Amino acid sequence: AMTNGMMVFVEASKMATGRNLLLQAGAMTEGTIVEAIDNTALTTGHLLHLKSTSADIISEAITVETRKVDSGTGMKMSLDDLTTGVGMEVSTNVGNALTNTGAVMRVAAKQVSAGTVVDIGVDQLSTGSAVKLTGGNGMTTGHLMHISSTSPSVTSDGLVRVVADSVSTGTVAPFSMDALSTGTGIRLSTGAGNGLRSGGTVLSLEATSQRSGTLLDISANAMDRGVGVRVKGGNTLVHLTTASVGVAATKVVRVDADLLETGHVVKISADALVGDGATHTHIVYMKTTSAAVTAESKLIWLRGTAMTNGM
Repeated sequence: AMTNGMMVFVEASKMATGRNLLLQAGAMTEGTIVEAIDNTALTTGHLLHLKSTSADIISEAITVETRKVDSGTGMKMSLDDLTTGVGMEVSTNVGNALTNTGAVMRVAAKQVSAGTVVDIGVDQLSTGSAVKLTGGNGMTTGHLMHISSTSPSVTSDGLVRVVADSVSTGTVAPFSMDALSTGTGIRLSTGAGNGLRSGGTVLSLEATSQRSGTLLDISANAMDRGVGVRVKGGNTLVHLTTASVGVAATKVVRVDADLLETGHVVKISADALVGDGATHTHIVYMKTTSAAVTAESKLIWLRGTAMTNGM
């Protein structure tokens, strides 16, 4: 009928090495070595309270060894009725001394060459988030997520892979950046690398089996200044090729500007152009080697049936 106090007290305040309590059950195949299961009234107390004020723990404060387990589960927590609570929390409380080499939580599997290191299964999740990172309100040179690899050869599966093959409507990966002004939303950079060769690509968009729709859609209806797409560099900046044999509606390049009243639909400027008969310099160069062009076909067809003046 004891309501408070201590049932078992082990005094070993002067003990420097050894073990205070040792339980041996080497032959046990069923049952439990340590069990505390009948509590139904716990509020501010603890089923298990372990505490140390040592500042120099070299090994581990708590060690669980199940080195021989090759199937099954090493540690399991069941939280069937969890609603607004937290299943497991690792907290630094008010501590703020963590440096770039420290970690609040670490999963070490450096010798693992296959399998999954962290597996999160949420098959029935319809709202909410499986993984959520928040904070970084004072972020400058840090990262909310940092993924790094030194592998020199990666297959087409990629270092980061998102598989959503069953999605038919909606958006697979939205990015929101409402306050963006002079910054960059998404940046792909090769840094100081200069090894890119023919066949290599910095960004590849593949949809070889698609027969309709739009592969790249840029909407900027409110833009009255600035540029929708800008390509800067040298040599061939834009190269368009098609394998289509063509139908009546085929247009390899199409520009619709039916509402334009002033300005230019297409403007080409080449003020520094230099050339002669040997260099064959041209502002616009069009050619065809086809022998099937008939009299009804035109290399250039300009129509202005409603024009009343101009050229």
